[in-house]
Amino acid sequence: MPGLQVTVSAPTKMGRSVLTSTIAMLLAGILLYVYYDKTWYPPDEGNYATVAERVLNGEVLNQQVQDIHPGYVTFVNAAALRIFGLDLLSMRYPLVLAALVQAAAILLVFPADARWRAAIAAVCATALGAIQFLNPTAHWPCLAFTTVLVALLVRTRRSPGQLVAAGLLIGTIALFRQLTGFFVGIGTLTYLLASCRDADAVGSQARLARVVLVAMIVPLSVYLIRETDVSGIALFGIWPLALLLRLLFRPQPGNRAVATLIGWIAAGIALSAMPLLVYHLVHGSLGGWANDIGPAAIALTRLDFFQGTNFGAVVAQSLRQVFNGSDVPAAVNGLYWVVLSILAAINGVLVHYLLTRFTATAIAPLPVMAVCYAVVSAHFQIPLYLYFSAGLTLASILWMAPAVSPGAARVSAVGALGLASIAVIFHAGQPTSRPIHAVLRGDRYPAPQAASLPHCSLTIDAAEAGTYRKVVEVIAAHTADGESIFAVPSNAELYFLSQRQNPFPFYNTALGVRTDADVEQVRQVIRQRPPRLVAFNPRDKYNTPRSRQIMDEVRARYVLVGRVDPFEVYVLP
Repeated sequence: MPGLQVTVSAPTKMGRSVLTSTIAMLLAGILLYVYYDKTWYPPDEGNYATVAERVLNGEVLNQQVQDIHPGYVTFVNAAALRIFGLDLLSMRYPLVLAALVQAAAILLVFPADARWRAAIAAVCATALGAIQFLNPTAHWPCLAFTTVLVALLVRTRRSPGQLVAAGLLIGTIALFRQLTGFFVGIGTLTYLLASCRDADAVGSQARLARVVLVAMIVPLSVYLIRETDVSGIALFGIWPLALLLRLLFRPQPGNRAVATLIGWIAAGIALSAMPLLVYHLVHGSLGGWANDIGPAAIALTRLDFFQGTNFGAVVAQSLRQVFNGSDVPAAVNGLYWVVLSILAAINGVLVHYLLTRFTATAIAPLPVMAVCYAVVSAHFQIPLYLYFSAGLTLASILWMAPAVSPGAARVSAVGALGLASIAVIFHAGQPTSRPIHAVLRGDRYPAPQAASLPHCSLTIDAAEAGTYRKVVEVIAAHTADGESIFAVPSNAELYFLSQRQNPFPFYNTALGVRTDADVEQVRQVIRQRPPRLVAFNPRDKYNTPRSRQIMDEVRARYVLVGRVDPFEVYVLP
């Protein structure tokens, strides 16, 4: 109407920040809602579920049931099964919570004037995170706790309470997954030492800081040399090592300041371990716990399939797809995998570049932690493992890019959204059974269907669901409630889906049967208290000479009643 004027007041900075944060959390929530029950990786689902169920039923962890994780992930999964029911879907709810916590923590890390970059980082971290590997693995809660730790270090100053809380988070992460806790501990100490305001001690007064830095450099170097290859070191390992070496030759805080810092952090770590320590002391299972998280966990990385993976090969194949322009989706996905593979290296280069020019920007919790945390992806060099660090690394790049130039800030935001879009369009909700060439090409498989399996309300690949329905039917036909079965070498999901007992403490022969004496103990059980049925997967990557020895014993005493590819099913006569 003529003469009518409406005055709209400009929103405050706080209002705009709340709006963008709400939009980011809403988008993250939508992604999680759409994909939280899609796909599965049966052996992992089964490992976590059967261990959690056995603990829930009163068996003692690391005494009556083996697990190579330190313990907290088992209790989280057991709690989920207790609250939501004995269903694989139940263990997805903690994953959703962890992903939402991660997104919220990322929003807190960014400064107030970077609200849109923060929103992009939170959404992209979700798109490149849990929805790409929906699995109750310890990696996802570790990533969420790490992001919370970064937010803690950003928001507070060097108070005893902050340091104890930091130690509590480091210890908790380590008790979900020991190796991740090691990397997070290195990242935290690196940041705290590098950012200390009293970094002006000289000579013997600065000795303790240098001892701490060397104490981090040496084990990290040993790990990288023993457990990775040239591509793993170049893409992930060299950047935290270079950062530590660079700090080694800078002015250091005094011994007293370092001792105080480490003391408070150690107090927090000790506090995080108290519930688990009390549990094992009460049950007399401390020795079994130490054996499971030490020698048994290390045995996993010595298996043959760990040795045949290489990110260099992933990059090479992806580049071939990029330059073969006849297939546009394959070229787009080739570029996607190249960028994901070198993302940690890009972040490392940025950190060192900014260290040279603007120390305050690079020595910040998010960039330093992201550099150190990215090494988790070098543990097993397959495309899937890139997702365990990509979200945090991408957030770090978005955080630092404006310090390089306004153009770099725009390029990083557009690139992040491009990566997230490709991740959702071509990879989210796709079955983990896709072969490597299909993963690299971004080939999409038919939409998943309801599993129609007992204790599994997930929607999964129809072919996989059909296989497991047949196997569970065979198990139900040849065993009664309360009878035991034995899955060789792994496939603990069969215990959970069929609700049959495992007569052994271990769920995987590669972890639980490592010596001749272990083989003999299994033989004794088969002879004296034999499980009613044995399911064997001859193509399983966890097969070892000892699992084949076990199967020699089984074939001598059991009758083959059927094959459901890839399983052979044997029944006691």
